[in-house]
Amino acid sequence: MDPFLWQLFPLHQGTLPWGLEDRTPLRSSLPGTISTGNPTQDSALGLGSGGTLGGMIILRMGLTRALGWFGAAQMLSTLGFALLFYSGHNNAVLAVVVAVENFTGGLGTAAFVGFMGALTDKRFTATQYALLSSLMGVPRVLLSAPTGWLALTMGWPAFFVMCTLLAIPGLWLISRVASLAGTQPALPEPKR
Repeated sequence: MDPFLWQLFPLHQGTLPWGLEDRTPLRSSLPGTISTGNPTQDSALGLGSGGTLGGMIILRMGLTRALGWFGAAQMLSTLGFALLFYSGHNNAVLAVVVAVENFTGGLGTAAFVGFMGALTDKRFTATQYALLSSLMGVPRVLLSAPTGWLALTMGWPAFFVMCTLLAIPGLWLISRVASLAGTQPALPEPKR
């Protein structure tokens, strides 16, 4: 097997489902937020501070543990949108839910970018990283189409609970891929 493909195959198992709970409701969270009577808001500050703090925590905690903790935090933050539905028109709850979602999104993004970078071979980093980050977007594109129908059929709270549960396979696969990463054979040096 081509050494490049040997490096790439186990990596895609973790990239496809990672953050599925965040990307699935992405296009439907706006109508869900509006349906509760809350104005729409976004917080680049939360995302940026989560990413910055996430990088510092990764240095202390280690990448594999950070992936698990940050992924679990992202999973739980998605559940906040279900709670938002029951709070009605409450700007304070909206602000907290959006801030926590963006902050944990920054944490998870920092960990996942580090994870993909750590698993790529130095000789193929640009190509592997480009392919992996592209694969990570596939579920967002494929799963965004039925999300409106699912939310209307299930109701917003059940929809966001389902999105929260979608994180479990991704967290399991990331832990599995991370444990296998150290067992892959090293690639042979290119011939000169």
